[in-house]
Amino acid sequence: MTLIILWLLQDMLQALFMGFFLVPDLFFIGLLKAFIGHRDVPYQWPVWAALLGGVLWDMRWTSVVGLTGAIQAVTITVAGSIWARTPSPGRTPLLWVVLACSSQLALGVVRLILWGDSSVAALRMLLIQQLTAMPLILIYAVAVLFRGSSHD
Repeated sequence: MTLIILWLLQDMLQALFMGFFLVPDLFFIGLLKAFIGHRDVPYQWPVWAALLGGVLWDMRWTSVVGLTGAIQAVTITVAGSIWARTPSPGRTPLLWVVLACSSQLALGVVRLILWGDSSVAALRMLLIQQLTAMPLILIYAVAVLFRGSSHD
């Protein structure tokens, strides 16, 4: 339910701020938080959720259906693989922040490249998107830190 709310919130914010900046991928960051560090979550579930959320986003905002979903599915697979291959003592909130920030940056840069727009305005929108994602990532990192369990 949280992921649906995040997707709708991201959609609403994108409609409000269209032309000013791109909203951060709230749905993806929420999915990353729900997936990484939880052994009870089947590995395929987040990949399918990322794909579905991305396809819905594409149907709402872009013309290439499935592109955002594919990018998100690959990104969450890579982030999950890095987390799973990291030894248990290394699975810290700092690693989660690095994974979330790099995933957010990768999603934004790939979209910018695929748009084919290299103008200063497009780069400014990407920069604002990345900067607005930081508070959300830090809030989730604090939630991971104070979860009270090992970060397996």
